[in-house]
Amino acid sequence: MDQREYPVVGVDDPVGGRAALHDDARHGARVDVRPAYERELAGGAGWNGSAPVVVLLESAGGSGSGPRAGDGAVRWAAREAARAGRSLSVLLPSGGDPRRRHAALAHALAVARRAAPGLAVTPELGDRPASDAARIAAAVAALLVVTGGGDRGATPVDDLVVASPCPLVVVPPGPVGPGPAGPVLLAAAPATPTDVVVFAFAFARAHGTGVLAVRTWHDPMVDLGLLTGDRIARWDAADEAVRADLCDQLSLARLAHPDVAVSTRVVDDGCAELLATLATRSSLLVLGRPARGAALGRLLPSPALTLARLAPCPVAVVPPRGPARRALLPQRRIGLSDLLG
Repeated sequence: MDQREYPVVGVDDPVGGRAALHDDARHGARVDVRPAYERELAGGAGWNGSAPVVVLLESAGGSGSGPRAGDGAVRWAAREAARAGRSLSVLLPSGGDPRRRHAALAHALAVARRAAPGLAVTPELGDRPASDAARIAAAVAALLVVTGGGDRGATPVDDLVVASPCPLVVVPPGPVGPGPAGPVLLAAAPATPTDVVVFAFAFARAHGTGVLAVRTWHDPMVDLGLLTGDRIARWDAADEAVRADLCDQLSLARLAHPDVAVSTRVVDDGCAELLATLATRSSLLVLGRPARGAALGRLLPSPALTLARLAPCPVAVVPPRGPARRALLPQRRIGLSDLLG
């Protein structure tokens, strides 16, 4: 790659090429901020460069050659695989009539080839149910793409959001346009890892669009329900502190992607409804993996689960570095802002 792409000093990357590394004081880690989108897609299969994009079909339902609910996910996966220079694997889990399964896989293969002519596509009739097939696929994929909006038992979206070891993209059922129609919408919570932010910026750069970073907050101690001079001053101070923290959170990705237009929105409100509304005009909603743990997640489910399944645009859930594992307790300190989202 052209070294002029990197506005910071690079070090040798074990995968090949050069990697721009910065000390991330917010999370105490060294973070790779290469501006190329393929860096984000390199996370699967132990950072090797051969991991495919995998699209998991819902079932062998439907008949004939007409449109199917999962066609949008197949098209989206095919275009992104072609853009990143990777192959595409189309996986159909077990179950159903064999003839219908073959017909469904052939239909998906045709959809992928129309969306990205010349793309290397591998069809696979799986011998495991959807939950097992998804878990295995996520372990070897650079990017896993599934269809959202369906029944909870059709595709294990909730389980993948919480535990997928590779970036997960949930595409709403129905037609998906040929490219981004709006900015990349980044849900920038206070504890959102830098990897999530960099993924959003890299996707925006690859697609020639901008980033809209959204931070929501709420503090009952500075509620403006009662307008007094003291409360207004405290609210202004709290809002300014949140805006400053968001600016600091975005600074590393802005340095790596100076050509990406960035706008921010800070709102004293819950995040789920606001993000769902903004997603209607976005090309992709980027979230971090929920960190509440199974115990707290049952009592207060993360908004990420609802957004991943029902958002009107594709949703990317970017996991943190390291092996994926299910946790009973929260994986980090949970604050009031996390619970009010």
